[in-house]
Amino acid sequence: MEMGGGGNFIEMKKLYLILKILIILAILIAVGYLVTTPDSEVILKKPWFRKTGDTNYGINENFSAKLEIHDSGPPKSLVIQNNGAVIFREGDKTNQVKISPREIESLRRNILDSGFFSLNEKYEGTGCCDFISHTITVTIGDKTRSVFCYNECPKEFEDMIEKIKSLWPYNIEYYGFS
Repeated sequence: MEMGGGGNFIEMKKLYLILKILIILAILIAVGYLVTTPDSEVILKKPWFRKTGDTNYGINENFSAKLEIHDSGPPKSLVIQNNGAVIFREGDKTNQVKISPREIESLRRNILDSGFFSLNEKYEGTGCCDFISHTITVTIGDKTRSVFCYNECPKEFEDMIEKIKSLWPYNIEYYGFS
């Protein structure tokens, strides 16, 4: 005995259910792609505005910040790059970590808000002897500024040292004096 069209109806219903599940899954994947960054911080990201190979986390201009520490030990530097790379060098040793786009943007904003580009190129206080000096070099867009400080540094400079060092998750040891 034939069932008529009832068997086809059940098969069509199953197919329709599978199709709905696939559509929902595709939507969830697409939404996840649009709002999730590589480090899983949820922000709205519009990939169609990014150039292929762009790893500058939405900072469209050239950006880097470098802290050089001039103590009596091997030369030390901490470099923060557009792509989130934080590179620490001490003598011939190098180590690297990655930070989030939010941290890169926060540093960039902090530098701009602090008036770093209007600081003097050099600060050498009148106090005597045995201080550790630092140089901070920042590039934003086509502007680069280096500021050196030994002894008496402006608060903005000291704050910038701490902000840059805070992006490195490990302790930086200082040796003696410069």
